[in-house]
Amino acid sequence: MSALLCFRPKKLARLRLIAFPWAGASAAVLRPLSDALKDSDIEVHAVAYPGRAHRRAIPLPTSIDDVVRDVLPSIEAVDGPVAFYGHSFGAIAAFCAAVAHGHVAHVVVGARAAACVDLSAADVDKSDDDGLVQLLASHGVIEKTLFDDPEARALLLPPLRRDLSL
Repeated sequence: MSALLCFRPKKLARLRLIAFPWAGASAAVLRPLSDALKDSDIEVHAVAYPGRAHRRAIPLPTSIDDVVRDVLPSIEAVDGPVAFYGHSFGAIAAFCAAVAHGHVAHVVVGARAAACVDLSAADVDKSDDDGLVQLLASHGVIEKTLFDDPEARALLLPPLRRDLSL
């Protein structure tokens, strides 16, 4: 099963943009990026991390290296020049994947936390679910009410916790 989703295939694309979503997100959050580039010659391939959405049965990664090892075969199967874009957690994954891939036209990263936001992996690991939600809400990372629904909490917290601990 491919680790990439292409929402708008373009046979004559000049560039394939491999887009890495933020912590806890699925590839679907990148559909608006693909929509925004619909009239361009850039084809967007959204990374579908293990353990979420259609790849939910695959175990969550335990390291950035696991993320890279998982996505690299799918990236290597993409035809033509590629560029990487990573948002927040995806910035780290995109950079590491670009280093491992070696043949990337551009790497664009954005939305990493400022140095003044001290959110360490240790804080994430030692927090129970309520504590993690409170910690993330206090840093402005999430809207706390999103996790009021028990089903949403059960679906969203495990990949978010794992991504933040990497």
